[in-house]
Amino acid sequence: MKRFSFYLVPVFFLFATLVISCKSSTEDYLKVFAVKISDKDSKISLIDNQGKLLIEDEFSSTSKIIPIGNLIKEETEDGDVRYWKLKDKKVQQIGDDKYDDGTPFFENHAIVRSENGMLSLIDDNGKEIIPNLSKVGEQRIVRVGVVSDGFLRFKNDEGLWGYLDLNGEIKIKPTFRSCENFVNGKARVLNNEGIFNVIDKNGKVLFAGKDGQTYLPLFGDHLAYKEDKSEYRIVTGKQLR
Repeated sequence: MKRFSFYLVPVFFLFATLVISCKSSTEDYLKVFAVKISDKDSKISLIDNQGKLLIEDEFSSTSKIIPIGNLIKEETEDGDVRYWKLKDKKVQQIGDDKYDDGTPFFENHAIVRSENGMLSLIDDNGKEIIPNLSKVGEQRIVRVGVVSDGFLRFKNDEGLWGYLDLNGEIKIKPTFRSCENFVNGKARVLNNEGIFNVIDKNGKVLFAGKDGQTYLPLFGDHLAYKEDKSEYRIVTGKQLR
């Protein structure tokens, strides 16, 4: 029996955080893992979630490998980012480009940055879905989140957050101090006054918070909150619809 050692434990925690904040379940993503077969191995292999070897010695041990399902992000020792697709126990490069930086794939899309600093959204074939994410309409964008529930959250040059869809259309104008990814049609935000709200994909407020309350992440149609040292209360069902 082969013995595997995980190569990217610190990266896994970042990845797990991203997965939890996105719509798809961890089961959808945790299908492929990057490992070194032995501590002395100079290459990284891929295994499935049953421990079965998929591809042996495919990537350099100096690269950072993040598999999301069958889509793989590689960051080389030089800092270049490339993407690969696992198919029929072979890896095929997605597109012909290397990027200056980029996110892992979520919902079959990734945010990439070219050598000249241009942000764009690509699909799992390397096609640019939104060629220029640095400026959408009249909005100059300085930061973009990953795709979740078909939306991208973005921050403009005035420091406000909003949402756009995969067509590059702004669906919710940037009016928030901060915001989180949409999950099952809902997102947690802080409005321009710093008040916690839960909104839907039309920007409608489903739940308006109050000062002095603490809120846990959304879980389906459930939201837990408490005030000061009191016990948590649950908002559920029609109260979040």
